[in-house]
Amino acid sequence: ANMNRQLAAVFVVGLVAQPILIIDCDPDFRRLLSQLLQREGYLVIQASNLNDARRILVDSDPLVVATSLVLPDGNGFELLDYVHEKIPGTPSLVFSNYGYDILGESVLLHGEKKYFCRSEIDRLQESIMDFANQSLPASERPFLHRLLYVCADPAKAGVLRAALKQRRFYTLLTTDLLEAQTKLIADLGIELVLCDTMLPKGSPLKFLEVLNKGELFRTNCKDVPPCVMIKAKDDHIPEGVYLQEGAYDCISDPIYFPTLLAALEDYFELLQK
Repeated sequence: ANMNRQLAAVFVVGLVAQPILIIDCDPDFRRLLSQLLQREGYLVIQASNLNDARRILVDSDPLVVATSLVLPDGNGFELLDYVHEKIPGTPSLVFSNYGYDILGESVLLHGEKKYFCRSEIDRLQESIMDFANQSLPASERPFLHRLLYVCADPAKAGVLRAALKQRRFYTLLTTDLLEAQTKLIADLGIELVLCDTMLPKGSPLKFLEVLNKGELFRTNCKDVPPCVMIKAKDDHIPEGVYLQEGAYDCISDPIYFPTLLAALEDYFELLQK
């Protein structure tokens, strides 16, 4: 209980001054995506069409531009060309109702790095935040590091996520090991993986094997981050087995937050040397 009270404190991050621009004709979609980003400390401005977006871009220098390809007064590609001409170097992401197999090649030809279906709003949010953080000096970033936590208990995961947020760690959450692999392949800037050893589906040992030895996974994953295992009380597999299979560290559950934080800070300090 004391540990949960300690972890549950939430740090309210001030909004980043430089905005993210979202362009879409659906006000509900814009509102939802904006709320997700604002909740994590980012300033968001919205436009519903091509002309409004152009007017906004005259007076603002956004961190990231995220636009729908289908706009009421033109084609989203027109906006992408405008961004590349007027503010070169600004990262931009595009989305629509069409699948990548239909539009992916056209998007890449326009110089875009990421394309999303509208239903992938979580991945869209995570990628926008990754590009935004890369565009900011370290001192101005709402988050200094990005983690992925594989945990079957949403309440426990949410408490840990809130606690890590105080130390400027952004934590992506998933309950599924296959989804964890998908997030890693998506190149979302994840620097470290936390993984519970007791999950309802899938084997954490198999997950470690995929991360460290899976040829197909390592071919598709640009950077494979290290993995810290969080070992459950009723897990009878010795800690040494996880370390032998490639875990960077193994921490006993229930989590004592100062111990976890010290391990994370030590890792990122070593990474910067």
